[in-house]
Amino acid sequence: MAGQPRPISADHDGNMERHRQQSQHGAGAVDRPEKRARLEPIDHDAEPVEADYRRLEKWILDNGGNLENICLRKSETCKSCNSWSFDSMMSRQGISEGFGVFAKTNIPAGADVAFVPSHLILSETDALASDLGRALLAHNATIPLDEYPAQHVCTKTILWLFIVHEFFNKGRASKWFPYLRALPRSYDTPLFWPEHERAWLRGTNLHFVVTEKEAELQADFAAAKAMILDRVPQVWGDVSTLTFANFLWARTSCSSRAFPSDLRVVEQGRTNESKDDDVAGIGRDGVHAVMQPGPDGKYPPCKCFLALWPLFDMLNHRRGQSMMWDATRDNGIWFTTGVSMTKGEEVFNSYGPKGNDELLLSYGFCLDIPNNPDDYVPIKINFAQDPLRDRKESFLTHCNLLPFKSLFLLRHADLIPATLVACMRVLVANATELAFIETGAVDVLTTHVSHRNEMTVWDTLVSLLSHKYAALESSSPDDDEADSGYVPVEVAAAQGQFRARMALIYRSGQAHILVAALANAAQQLGAAIEAASDRFVRSADIADAVEFWDAAAPLIENAAEAEWGPDEWLLVYLVWAQRAGKLPSDVAVGSSAAKRGDVEDGEDEDEDEDEALTPIFAVLAAAEPNMGSMWKGVEADVRAMFEWMQDHSVTLLNVQTAAAEDDDDGQDEEEGGMGADLLMGVVLEQ
Repeated sequence: MAGQPRPISADHDGNMERHRQQSQHGAGAVDRPEKRARLEPIDHDAEPVEADYRRLEKWILDNGGNLENICLRKSETCKSCNSWSFDSMMSRQGISEGFGVFAKTNIPAGADVAFVPSHLILSETDALASDLGRALLAHNATIPLDEYPAQHVCTKTILWLFIVHEFFNKGRASKWFPYLRALPRSYDTPLFWPEHERAWLRGTNLHFVVTEKEAELQADFAAAKAMILDRVPQVWGDVSTLTFANFLWARTSCSSRAFPSDLRVVEQGRTNESKDDDVAGIGRDGVHAVMQPGPDGKYPPCKCFLALWPLFDMLNHRRGQSMMWDATRDNGIWFTTGVSMTKGEEVFNSYGPKGNDELLLSYGFCLDIPNNPDDYVPIKINFAQDPLRDRKESFLTHCNLLPFKSLFLLRHADLIPATLVACMRVLVANATELAFIETGAVDVLTTHVSHRNEMTVWDTLVSLLSHKYAALESSSPDDDEADSGYVPVEVAAAQGQFRARMALIYRSGQAHILVAALANAAQQLGAAIEAASDRFVRSADIADAVEFWDAAAPLIENAAEAEWGPDEWLLVYLVWAQRAGKLPSDVAVGSSAAKRGDVEDGEDEDEDEDEALTPIFAVLAAAEPNMGSMWKGVEADVRAMFEWMQDHSVTLLNVQTAAAEDDDDGQDEEEGGMGADLLMGVVLEQ
């Protein structure tokens, strides 16, 4: 149409540009290429600054993301011990600006907060599809099956190595550089702590876990590095970046912020988690392959492919915060708030109901919440040396009473879980009790098995908890640490050292739970002893039984020479008590005549029985000239009582009881202590 401007073609545009340059430089001037901004070298060790976060925002927007309702800016979250994140923590040490995600406008509950397209997700599948990933998988394929567990490079290790390679080797050429550059470069998880700081965790479960985890990671890295250097050094390139420090950084970046990479198995606000907190499957965005569910419709467990979700993994943590994600729309992930937010308010996410044990290990912080409902003390049950182990383990597994790795969690709201008590009833069972349990005649979740069993259950728990508490309270430095200027955790925390403060919060939470659990177990032990009082023959009762010692006077000298111990005296006392009519009427050992006949036949004797009884018979024979009628023909009754005790698995117990309330010193019990006396004796079951 006449009068309308014509669109400018590329040629016209180029001519116009050359004309502009000629007019500026004069006719005949030489054309020079435009100067490009010189890129500064990447300081891989520098913490991210505001420019890095702005680049991250731009990268997400340029690639189809939606950040209309939020922005990244400095966060004050780190000033509170009830809300934390990896990224905000750095500000308390002055080593980064501590950024968080904030609402740019009022956002109602149920509204979308942001959108990240799926092709920006950095997933385990991306790592496996890379040149590095394919090379490592090809190596795995050559490993003999019997050597595979020890020699293969697992997919998560490949992901961590891929991140190292992308950031340190490829740098700005990496698709994910804007995201990786915005990640913290240092972390406060105990794996990053030097030994003098790890000493603050001594006596806790976490101290052992950190040592074990570091050794595991060191071994994984050493094997992978050796394989890369030997097989595919050209794929890696500059091997100076292949360090354990970089590997640990990449691993922690994943462990602290990874999500499932299969968007199909992400429900709104939830993930389909397996027993090991893994999610089966991988992405669906056209680049990633898709893992198919099994015949039962479920995704296979322990096939978790992890992924990093840019920006969303930078939300700070607040316990119980309602934030959901939806991967069913627009081939990406929409983040939706479950609560309304006002303009300028920080946007939080919940890392889930995690105790300080897990928060410190995975994220590097703890929550200072009185009686924290998410906090716990792990108790591991070990019965590897039990001769009845196989039967007990089979029963516990069949009844679903044995948790993963035999770990029970003690919490403020559930100090001694019923499943732990049930498990202990099986584990402390003797052969007679176990046979009774296996018949199904008793529900170990709700009912005690026997007086002896119940007393042993609670005595074992009291001992176990006392040991854990003592280890927690007596974690003093060794000589080398003391010489190197070790600072106690309480002092370091008072000086404002963040890691010490976190360690102190963690230790305090562990101590509070242990003290409460120990008091509960001690109370239950007292109740079990009281319930068995009419059937419990105490060693003290034997010691005070004047009538028995008058009758046993002829035995004492010979027994001392034979070095009789508590077991021998217990057996002889029970024989005397039976003959004197002082045992409960339902303790039916059997008639002396019948047992005497068995002895005369000699058919049922065995070597173990003879070995145990020979020293007793020798003392009785030596003392016989001076013994009264009470001991006449006693050998048969001794054998009968011994066999009855064997049949009923009656053994001498050593249990702890709370000290008397009217102790002479009048001092209060030390916090967490039992103030216990040792109670020896035997329970005579029906």
